[in-house]
Amino acid sequence: MAVTSLFIAMFPRELPEAVERRRENRTKGSHGIMSLPDTPADIGKVDSQILFPSQNNLDSTLPKLSEIGTTLKSLIRNKVNLYNNLSSVFYMFSSIGFWTYMPKYMETIFMQTAVTASAISARMQPWKPCTWVSHGT
Repeated sequence: MAVTSLFIAMFPRELPEAVERRRENRTKGSHGIMSLPDTPADIGKVDSQILFPSQNNLDSTLPKLSEIGTTLKSLIRNKVNLYNNLSSVFYMFSSIGFWTYMPKYMETIFMQTAVTASAISARMQPWKPCTWVSHGT
């Protein structure tokens, strides 16, 4: 725990990209997002963009169909996200074979009947708790 806490303590409170993004948002304006005033002199001022955002500002924040390519490219370039998704896919592919042949394995090794082996192996499958309620098994 001490080793882990040491690494967590070394991690910055804000990543440099997030700090840069926050600075850019302050210089560009809030685009309809409510933010706290920076100085006490700004407390009495009302920004018309905050109260009455124009349709142009709302349209610029919505995702567009033409941005799918760049979004997918950035997701694929993110190695942590890519490896996490690939590990989930490989886990499911490897587990499907195990879950498929588990009843036959239990019949052979533990000398169970087909019904008993199927009932026991069905309880081990991760998606089965969802179907227990609907099927009553």
